[in-house]
Amino acid sequence: MLIPAGILIVAIILAVFSAKILVTGAISIAKRFAIAEFIIGAFIIGFATSLKSCIH
Repeated sequence: MLIPAGILIVAIILAVFSAKILVTGAISIAKRFAIAEFIIGAFIIGFATSLKSCIH
């Protein structure tokens, strides 16, 4: 029981850090190409929500 709980905690921590890296990278790309950060954010949210329908 302890090992699955540890795996869950590690997975949550990795998800948080990878999300931060994704957002930081997207903001830097938006600034490089002079695109509004809102547009990049909307694109990421749209992409992430459409992934659920592609998985099954």
